[in-house]
Amino acid sequence: MTTRKGTSGARRIDRSGFTLLEVMIAAILLLIMFFGLARVHGAARKQIVMEDRRRAATNVVESHLEAIRRDTTYDDLVSLHAQSTQYVVDGVTYTARNTISSDYPEAQATTILVTVSWPEMINTTAITRSVTCTTILARGLAWN
Repeated sequence: MTTRKGTSGARRIDRSGFTLLEVMIAAILLLIMFFGLARVHGAARKQIVMEDRRRAATNVVESHLEAIRRDTTYDDLVSLHAQSTQYVVDGVTYTARNTISSDYPEAQATTILVTVSWPEMINTTAITRSVTCTTILARGLAWN
């Protein structure tokens, strides 16, 4: 605090507080920080949506394999080769495609590979994502 003496006695000049320039710089820094946080939040939200879709695709592939195990006899597995089935989960279409390999990895065993794919928008580019799961079923005494 500074004081000035004049003809009317001592008078105080209060210089506490912020100048307009300091307030403007602080406002600009806060604005830059908030825009940075908004970008991080947007990127994190996109990642969460992508992971939710991957999780849904994993559930689709597991359910599809379970339906094959439950509803198909061993001798009919070959008829499922190259078949596609579509599932809609939360507005997204997932396509499950079967690949059946008889007598692989050994005789009396069949390998079932199911690939589930779905469309994904990355920025403005449409790409296809996929999840693959494989199981081996063998002819057994208790098979259908």
